[in-house]
Formats: sequence, structure tokens, C-alpha cells
Amino acid sequence: KAQQIAKGLRLCYLLGFHGVERRIRLALVLADWERGRPAAPGMPYVPCAEHLHSPPPYLEAGDLQILQRLLDEDLGWPGSAGGPLPEASAVRWLDELLASGRCFVDRGRGQWQQVTRPAPASAATDLQVRPQWRFDEEGVQQLQWHCPPGSELVFCGLPQLFWKRTGVIAATRCGLSAAAISEALGQSESLGHDAVGGFLARRAARWGELGLPLPVQPRVVDEAAYVTPIIRLSSSPADRLDLEFGYCGSGYCALAPAGGDLVDIHYWDGETLHRLRRDLRAEQDWTARLERHLVGFIRGDGVGHRWTARPEEWQGFMLQTRVALQDQGFRIAIVPRFRHHYVEPAGWRVELRAGADGQWRFAVSIQAGEAQIDLLKVLGELQDQPWLGHDIELPDGRRLILPRAQLDGLRAELAGLIGSRPGGYLPESQLSRLADLKPLLPEEAEWRGDLGLLDRAEALHRPPRPLAEGPLLLGAELRAYQQTGVCWLQHLRQHGGNGLLADDMGLGKTLQTIANLAVEQRLGLLPRPALVVAPTSLLHNWEAEVRRFAPGLRCLVLHGERRHQHWDELGHTDLLITSYALLARDIERWLRQPLSWVVLDEAQVIKNPGARISRAARRLDGAHRLCLSGTPVANHPGEIWSLFDFLMPGLLGDAESFNRHYRRPIEQQGDAECFARLLRRISPFMMRRTKDQVAADLPAKAEVVRLVSMAEDQRRFYEQLRRGGRQDLERRFAETDGEGQRQIQVLAALMKLRQACCDPRLLGQHSISSAKHATCLEMLEELVAEDRAVLVFSQFTSMLGLLAESLAARGIDYLLLTGDSRDRGGLVEAFQRGEAPVFLISLKAGGVGLNLTRADTVIHYDPWWNSAAERQATDRAHRIGQDKPVFVYRLVCEQSIEERIAEIQRHKAALGDPIGTQAQRSGERFAHELGELLALMDDEEMGDAATVDG
Repeated sequence: KAQQIAKGLRLCYLLGFHGVERRIRLALVLADWERGRPAAPGMPYVPCAEHLHSPPPYLEAGDLQILQRLLDEDLGWPGSAGGPLPEASAVRWLDELLASGRCFVDRGRGQWQQVTRPAPASAATDLQVRPQWRFDEEGVQQLQWHCPPGSELVFCGLPQLFWKRTGVIAATRCGLSAAAISEALGQSESLGHDAVGGFLARRAARWGELGLPLPVQPRVVDEAAYVTPIIRLSSSPADRLDLEFGYCGSGYCALAPAGGDLVDIHYWDGETLHRLRRDLRAEQDWTARLERHLVGFIRGDGVGHRWTARPEEWQGFMLQTRVALQDQGFRIAIVPRFRHHYVEPAGWRVELRAGADGQWRFAVSIQAGEAQIDLLKVLGELQDQPWLGHDIELPDGRRLILPRAQLDGLRAELAGLIGSRPGGYLPESQLSRLADLKPLLPEEAEWRGDLGLLDRAEALHRPPRPLAEGPLLLGAELRAYQQTGVCWLQHLRQHGGNGLLADDMGLGKTLQTIANLAVEQRLGLLPRPALVVAPTSLLHNWEAEVRRFAPGLRCLVLHGERRHQHWDELGHTDLLITSYALLARDIERWLRQPLSWVVLDEAQVIKNPGARISRAARRLDGAHRLCLSGTPVANHPGEIWSLFDFLMPGLLGDAESFNRHYRRPIEQQGDAECFARLLRRISPFMMRRTKDQVAADLPAKAEVVRLVSMAEDQRRFYEQLRRGGRQDLERRFAETDGEGQRQIQVLAALMKLRQACCDPRLLGQHSISSAKHATCLEMLEELVAEDRAVLVFSQFTSMLGLLAESLAARGIDYLLLTGDSRDRGGLVEAFQRGEAPVFLISLKAGGVGLNLTRADTVIHYDPWWNSAAERQATDRAHRIGQDKPVFVYRLVCEQSIEERIAEIQRHKAALGDPIGTQAQRSGERFAHELGELLALMDDEEMGDAATVDG
């Protein structure tokens, strides 16, 4: 086996000093010898007699001599790799071991496997040591051996004493006999001042003969002292409170544990022993006073005064009781790493700094003693460790306490910021967060840096200021809430924000937007055109509203195939109008046109952020942005994120951050506080008024004409039907002589045109779209979401059937009343009870005899020949007993027979009630001459020159 050991192996000697046994121990180790040093760990080597006669390669001649002596002296070495050196020949042994050059010192007990870098042993000349008496601070004397600093004495083999210091080994000389050394080593007793006399009486003569030093009898001075109660808090081994008493004299303070037998306290100043008398009665009084404050604490048994408590008791003690005790005169001593060292913030600081890249730096720090705590870092740790409470561990072991409500509020308010980017950098769009944060901080919090950022944030939350006096529009007088809306839009522009105007349908979002643009033009703030993007069906409604209410705004509608010829005119207009579909198709051209405002009407169209239309809208170059939507959230909170990602990118973080901090808690956990926090975040940038909120500003009945632009396929079908119908009438007229018969033929042809406007499916064309049908469904979805009760009138019962099918497909409850309905009263009562939000009614069946005061909205799907019949239908809701404003919407296809019928309605209504009464009796045929009816078939163009027709 020995022959298999590597040639680099050497026998090494490891010396260890066993303080308890006062012996030097030797361990034999086989270690790899590398660059003149052994590599640890090594293997223990057990000497055997066979190696003396046939030595392995790792043993040298000197090693054989050492091993021979070990075996000869029979010190327990056979069968062992370590043992003590003989006391009588320790010096000789050390000389031989040091001569090998492979002797090392271990500060432990000679276990080579536990040593990583053993110190090489070396010899030094003998050093002088001596015994002497030394005083501790209480005047107690003890006999000690004086040796060089950093040395360690090892008592090994009388009369020799060995010492070591970083591997240096030498014998010492003390000039004493073996008997004196033995006597000195036997004196382990400490001597107080009252024991010195007895010691001298017993041993002075003997120690004088041996040449040993004698203890000194100190001079004792009694001093008056005052007592201070000290509460010591520690967590070793368990959380506890100890009561101690500090006694201070003229130049000395000492501690005494409460209770116990110690009566006097002593202090040695090097020349005099000072004695302080304890005041046990005062200690008892202080103890009783303390116990009155330790409600919930448990007093321990045994000597001393010690209390323990449950974890929840410590916080109250540290934050309230401790202050009361300090006020009464107790001193509090807290041992480092006390687990319940709770402290409260000494101060708060907020640093703000604007960045060059459109971002701003935000940092909140808490002052706790000398420590400055980064709040964002702390909240990040709490976010990663949600089980943590409302106390924060400081670097020095103390625990900073924040009120739970405050910490939860800060954690929730800053949730999107924590871990987003180091240093607290946020986009400009989140500046308003400062105003939300400020109420969560103490009033005395110190704000530093660019305080203009805080002013801007607070300004966003202030009510908008009224605009300068003067009419906002030429063609209308705005209601009070509408003027507020315009002021709000101007307020946002002034403070660098973009907005979502989310008023209920019918409250005039379009009108407020036009008024805002008119104000911009009047103030010279429209150097570049504004762009309105709307559904195709609303393009000409926008144009008509602008022409009616702000004719000073130069308006251009870009729609249809001939829109491209107007690209060069964009810079010479004030307001551009296009559709969502064409925006996505023309986006590269729009990117070359700087805009002052970008307005998205029915902005819920971009609720899917990944859709092509949404991506195109976000790319537009507009100085200010505005979304109009009565239903900004129809399905889930993610839709509001998409709107604000267009309005103010970064306001709600990225999509994943929004889902984590808002959407999932709201949808999956029903977190009402999270939802309230989301509303607070967007509140400066969203204005929503319901009809109930502004009822005082509304007329009893508000009437709105909603122009609907037909889709291209519907427009082509309508024109083919009109031209074909005109040609058919000419052929029929050639075969008919009677005026009345011809009038019936014209009315039949007009009926088909009206049906084509309502829905081509009424004429069997199931592949052709209906803009009016789509618009009506969008309105109903929005109104139902607003909790409105809606009456929908049409003269075509088949049209009501189509609407019923679509409502059922969308999960919207409805009731249907036509001439075929049997339980007319039951349907009315069901609607009045609120069993369905939508009541579909044929105009003739519901024109009279109904009381539907639950309804607050009326939609006339198709215009009737006279306004009197429509008014009677409207009055089913707007009648005695109605306590809400009623909104009446008339859906009219632009550039169609319906637009001409609407004009006829206005004209006939102006003739007065007598004709209106006649109109009710004579129906469609009242006062319509044949030529007038034929004109409806011939009127091909009904648009404005500014409209680019497709």
C-alpha cells in the first residue's frame, strides 16, 4: 500500500496546544508537498515498526529517528496518528521537529483536516515572563503571567513554559524555581478587597520565600451615588426585557441587575477602590412603576427582573410605552439585533427632477435616525415577499414602522413603478401621479428638486377655469355642462394632457368638440389642421354639425375613391374628417401631415390595441389628442388601457403591467379599491357626465337628428333602385291615365327606396350591408350600457323583426309590439316593470294609447311622412308622469329620400296644427302633389361641395 502513494507525499508534523490540558499535542500527517508547502487537507499517518526497517519513500532519516523515539517512549502512539508530547523532554522534541523543516502550528487541536493554511513553525530565543497581580475594573485582583502582547503561554513541563505567536515557538525563562511556578499555577482564586487581608495572613511568608509577588491591599473610598433605571431589550436567546440600575458617583458609573444579593458596587481607578452603596428602596419603586406599564408581559422566574411578551405586544411597547417610560426617567438600552426594535419615520423626503428624454425622476426616502431608506426599494422587497407586514427591516436591524393604511396605499399607488426601471424614472404622461401620491405622505414631507413638476401635477387636478366671455359657437348656445366640457378640454391643452370625453350619448360630445376647435381657431391655436376620425356612418353628420354650429371652420371630408385628389389641400383647412377604415389604408400619407388635434369619435373602435386601426391611430402626429366615447369600457378594463395608450402612452404602464396591477385584480378578485385607484389615475384625463347628472341642464325633450352615411355596397344598390324605379314609373305612367293611380305607383316606388335605406334585407338583398341597422345596434348597446330604457319605432314590422334578431344575438333583452300582438297591456306593464331595456314598437301600433314613462330615450328608425305622427309616438314616453329628460333620436340616411322626407317634415310642421291634424288623418297622401313626390325620385345630389363622394 505504501508503494502506491504518490512520490510528492511528505510526512508533516502539526503542533497543537490544548489549553485545558496545558499540553502540546503532535499530529502526524501525510500531505502533498507543493512548492515547499503541504497541501491541505492531508491524511493521518499511523507510525508502525515495519517502516523503521523498510521505510516508504515519504520518510526521511530524520523522520525515522522521531518515529523510533515515539515508539520507544510508548506514549500511546502505536495505533494512533496523534498524541501529547512528553513533558520532561518537550524542548528536545521541539528542536527535532523544527529541524525537519516540515513542522507547522495549528491554533486548534492538531486536526489537519480542519486546517486550510497551517502556519510554519519556527524557533526563537528564550523570552522572560513573570507572574503579577492585576486589578479588574471592580478592584478584584487575580494572579496572571505577563508575556509579550499577542503571545499565548502553554504550560508544558516544569520548569519550562512555552509560548507561541503565529507559529513562533520558544522556551521561556522566569527565574523561578519549580516549586514557585507550581505555587503560582495553583493560585486561580480572584481576591476582592475584603479577601486580601486573609490571603496575606495565610501566604505572605511562604510566597516571600518563593519570590512570588503579593496582592495589594487597596484604599477604599465610599461615595454617594444616584440611581437610574435602565431597561435593556435583547433577543439572545429569546426576546426579553431586563431591568437594571445604573449607579453614578463623582467619576464612575456602574450597572447592577435588579434584585439579587449585591449590596455594594466597586470601581478601581488604578489607585483607589471606590465603593457605591445601592438604594434598594428606590429600585423597588422603579420596578413597581415599570410593571404598571407592562400589561400583557410575562415576568420570569429566578434572580433578576426579566419579562417576555408575545410578538404583537412588542410593537405597542416600542412605539407608545417606551416614550411614556422615557418621559418618567427610564433609560432604554437596546442590544444590537433586537428583533423588535421598532422605530417610526423621523422624516420624509421627495426628490423630483425633469429628464431630457421626456421622463422625470422620482424618489421617496424615509429618514430613520442616520439612515435614509429608499421607499421604492423597500416596496420592491415587499412586492417580492408579500407575506411581509407593514414593518421594514433597516440595515442596522431596526424595524421601521409605517401605518398599515399608509403603507398599503403607497404600495398600491406606486405598484406600477416598483421594479419598472431603476431610479424611479417615469414618463411625462404619469406626472399626475404626484398629486395622487401627495395625500399619502405626511404633510411635513419635504419636497425637493424641480417643484414645478408638482405644481403641474396639482394643476391637472384643479377644476378648469372659465373661458373668456363671448359665444363659443355661432350657431348654438352651449348648456352649462357643455361649457364645462369645453373649459376642461382647454384646461388639458394648457397643462399638457389629453382627454377622454365619455359623456352619455346625446349630451353633445360632438358639439363640445366643435366648440373647443372653434375656441382654438379664435385664439390662433390652430396653425395646423385638426383631424376627426369617425365611423363611416357619422362622417357627414360631423360635416353637417360643423357647417351648422361653426361655419368659420374650414372643413373637408376625405372619403371615397376621389379623396386622393385633395391631399395637397390639407394644410389649407381647419378640420379634416375621415373614417377609421380609410385612416388605416392611408396611414403613410397621414404620417406626412402634422396635426394640431387628433379626435377619435366612437373611440371604442380602437379597444383592441393590436388591431390595424388601433396601430394606425397611435402613429398619428398630433399635438393634442381626444377620444369621444359614451361606452369606453364595454367588456373588460383592458379597453380603457387601449384608449389611454393612444391618448397618453405610459399613463397606465405597458399592457402586462396594467393587467397585473389593475385588470386581473378587478376582474378576477373583484377588487373595488383597485378599481377606485384606476379611476383616480385617469380622472384628470376623463370627463363623464350621465343624463341623470345633468338633468337640470337638459330640456324636457331633446331631439337629435343622426345622419347615417350608407356603405358603398348599400349606396350602389340604392342608386340602382332609384334609377330603375324612375324608369319603371315612366313606363307605367304611359299606361295609366288617373292622377290617383299614378300617385299610388310613385308611393310604392318611394316605399322601396325607404326600405333600402332601412335595410336591403327588407327587399330580399341579404348580402348587402345596412349602415342604419349597424348604427342603431351600436346606439342600443351604448344606451343599454348606460342603463337607459329605449323605445324604437319603425313603420316596418319586418324591420323590427330584424332588429329583434340582432338584439337576441347580442344578449340584449327586448319586447316587441306590433299590430299582431295580443297582450298589448301585458307588454306595456312588463316594460314599465323593467323586464327589458328595449321596446320595439311599430309606429301604427304604438302611436296612441300607451303610457311608457319608464322610457327616457326614443329612436325613430325611419322618418314618417309627417312630424305629427312621430310626435304622438314620442309622447308615449314624454308625457305626464315622466320625471326624466327624454332624448329623441331620428336616424336619417344622408343623401337619400329620408333626408328629403325630413325636410318635408320641417316644412309641413311650420304650417301649423290644423295641417298637422289633417296629416294625421290623411297619412302619407296629405298635401303631396304628384310632382312633389316625383321630385323625391329625381334628387340625385344632396351633399356639400366640400364632400368628396366615392
